[in-house]
Amino acid sequence: MVLHHHRAGMDDLRRQAYAYLKGHVAALYVQYARHGHRGNLRRIALTLPGFLIERTVEELLAPPGERTGLLGAEVRGFLAGVGLWRLARGGGL
Repeated sequence: MVLHHHRAGMDDLRRQAYAYLKGHVAALYVQYARHGHRGNLRRIALTLPGFLIERTVEELLAPPGERTGLLGAEVRGFLAGVGLWRLARGGGL
């Protein structure tokens, strides 16, 4: 069984997008620290930035009424996660 919490509005969705990206990067660092798989660092350095570039293009090309308004939160969450680089060295939070 999976339970989903539905957000009350766009501010909640932005907070969730920020937290998701930050947590995703942190999890990749922890996995690298525990298992030494460089693919985790590659995802942080290449895959996620590529995703954010694609998201930027999507937002720029979308008509104003169809833009999600989440890109800023996604980028800030990614950068906040990157700031947790000490996790890659096994230093914990």
